[in-house]
Amino acid sequence: MPDLRHITRLAVPLLLLLHVGMVNHALREKSATWDEPLWIWQGMSYWHGDFRFSAEGGSLPQRLATLPLLFDRDISLKTWTEDPGATPALDRHFPFRAGNDHRGILARARLMMSLVSAGLCLAVFLMSRRAFGAGGGLVSLTLCAFSPVVLAHGGLVTVDIWSALFFLLTTHLFALAVERLTWRRLAGLCLATAGLVLGKTSSPLILPVWGAILLARLLRGGSWRAHLPPLRLAPATTQGRMLAQAAGLLLAVGAFTWGAIWTAYHFRSAPLAEMTATDQAIHAAEMTAAHVSLAERSPALARLAGFTDRHRLLPAPFLHGFMRMVTLLRRWSFLDGEMHLGGRWDYFPRCFLYKTPIPALLLLLATATCLAINAVKRSPAAGESRLKAEQELGGTGCGLRIQTRSVLHGKTSSAPSARLALHRAFPHVAFIIVYGIFSLTTPMNIGERHLLPLYAQAFVLTGVLVRMPRAWPRLRRIVPTVVALLLGWLAIDAVRSHPHYLAYFSPVGGGPANGYHHLVDSNLDWGQDYLGLKQWLDENNPGGEQQAYFLYFGDAHPDDYRVPAQAVESFQNREARLYPLRPGLYAVSATMLQHRPLGLDGYTPERFRECHDRLAPLLAAETPADPAMPLTGITTIPGEITLGDLYPFYHRWRCAQLCNHLATKKSPVAMVGYSILVYEVDTEDLAEAF
Repeated sequence: MPDLRHITRLAVPLLLLLHVGMVNHALREKSATWDEPLWIWQGMSYWHGDFRFSAEGGSLPQRLATLPLLFDRDISLKTWTEDPGATPALDRHFPFRAGNDHRGILARARLMMSLVSAGLCLAVFLMSRRAFGAGGGLVSLTLCAFSPVVLAHGGLVTVDIWSALFFLLTTHLFALAVERLTWRRLAGLCLATAGLVLGKTSSPLILPVWGAILLARLLRGGSWRAHLPPLRLAPATTQGRMLAQAAGLLLAVGAFTWGAIWTAYHFRSAPLAEMTATDQAIHAAEMTAAHVSLAERSPALARLAGFTDRHRLLPAPFLHGFMRMVTLLRRWSFLDGEMHLGGRWDYFPRCFLYKTPIPALLLLLATATCLAINAVKRSPAAGESRLKAEQELGGTGCGLRIQTRSVLHGKTSSAPSARLALHRAFPHVAFIIVYGIFSLTTPMNIGERHLLPLYAQAFVLTGVLVRMPRAWPRLRRIVPTVVALLLGWLAIDAVRSHPHYLAYFSPVGGGPANGYHHLVDSNLDWGQDYLGLKQWLDENNPGGEQQAYFLYFGDAHPDDYRVPAQAVESFQNREARLYPLRPGLYAVSATMLQHRPLGLDGYTPERFRECHDRLAPLLAAETPADPAMPLTGITTIPGEITLGDLYPFYHRWRCAQLCNHLATKKSPVAMVGYSILVYEVDTEDLAEAF
């Protein structure tokens, strides 16, 4: 029988390479998602010392993604000025301007992020191997590498995969540090914490996780050794000494992170090294507005932010990003046919159920069952002396495994004992509990991607399944076979879903073709299928035989990808041209289709009908109407209003009416990447919709 160590040496790099290849190949024909132009733009701005565009996502992920772009002399950094007195800045859509190769720019940035995804897979393997042995590590790695949510977001230029990796690292490294503190572990924890804080605004969530790990360590007792030469520190044997040592650890990590923040922002509080009077006025207004918005959400946080800003304890752009994140938490979301503002406790549980493959669900359910049974089966006193001895032997390095004697097999095994395995699993369980409670109570319900940190911790724990045959000898043969079959099923599912990982829905959610009935936004439609729509229209509507319209969801404009359709409406780029809607092909992003009630200021059915009766003849006339034309006599709008002022509201109303009609009365003739629905709309449809 082949040695498991040799299998691991071959399988781990193979799975990592396969993961990176699948991620980048899937994104090859995908357009920029909503956040990607923003993060690339910010990353290039940060490299050039411009921090005016503070992000809720920190700054390190953006810098890493755009690192290869710094060495490309062919990239044009087109500038613009919003105000004559302001300092020029990078254009938000510079990848699409000035003759830049936007697909090349996006591909290189995505490749860098896919390396972060590979790092997440590797970290999952190493932590699972340490807790459950090499077999457990391979189970966890395979599950992570073929998970649709990791494949979907692993290469996108966002902060989601970054936060999953660094939440995992900070959880694991803190647990190691409170077992035996060494310079190596302290340095790793400092670097991981700085990476988390500079990559994700929700980083303070790690504090209650650390608190739970520290509490468990205090309750377990024993001695907490610190090997920090040339310092000579006596072992902490009482809870008081442990708390004092923990305070010193947190102080060191906090000081390093504080210095890392100032380093990342070039040791200055101002967004620019040299700011004009206009820049200063704009910056002051933005900070004031952020403080006011934060005070409405949380007066206590607003006071803390104000104190920090007044005393220059943190760079202003970093603080501004944090305040923006808090104020943006409450958003409109769609779930199972209904819109809601703010959070619903069942949003993420349903996301998890709809978007997680069945084999992964079964593996995670078996993992939870196995951990619960083992925790109940083994009393705290049983084997406590052996656990302490194993910790003493195995605590000299980050990944050192101990040799234990198997009574059943009569031979040496490199896997840790069951008791030690459960002990090493506790930090990940603590994170899942803390982060799970947060996900149930958060007011931001916009995507499964926010569960990535939770998925990563759960993937580590699935390695416990290799211990089930040892705990229950009757399952010795069947469990490895079942686990292997489920992992094979997951891999086949991943291959079949290629390249539409973002639109993945399990059979529980009706599959990807029915996903838009349950969830939208980054769960399904994030603007990634412009290229797919262009190809479909080129093949099915050559030469523009039918008038084509596109109601799109995304930060990029369809013209950037030369989509042969008239861009009608989006949340980002409001339409201002005056034109009628005529029969033809209507491509509608799933998010636009389901978010149809949004943004309808002052909408009433009566007002819409009255405005439609008044504006329809003007829009249908052969001679375009003058936007300055005054309109009076609209009873639901007192006074006089110009056509140019009324039209934007009316246009949004009619698009919402049309989406409502299409969603309830029509079936799409095609689905592009499962995220864009194409309808054939005739005169009767328009008449009924309006």
